[in-house]
Amino acid sequence: MQGEIVIAAVLFADATGDGDSRHVRMLIDKRAGMRDQAKRVLSNLGRLSDNSQDENALAELETEALTLPTKGKEAVSADYD
Repeated sequence: MQGEIVIAAVLFADATGDGDSRHVRMLIDKRAGMRDQAKRVLSNLGRLSDNSQDENALAELETEALTLPTKGKEAVSADYD
C-alpha cells in the first residue's frame, strides 16, 4: 500500500526493545552513543556555570565539545557513533 508506515522496532525507557532484532540493536547502540557523549560534555557544562562571568567560556566549551571523540568501542555498531 502506498504511504504505508512500518514500525520495525521500538525501544522502551527501560532499554528493552521489541521488533526486528537488527533494528532494536541499532536503536540501543544509538542511545548508548548519545548517553556516552552526553556524559563527556556534562563535566564541561559544570565548568561553564562556574565561569558564568567569562564571555569566552561558552566558545571554549563549544570548541572542546566539537573535539570530543565520536567513535565508540569496537564491539558496537556504527549506530553508536
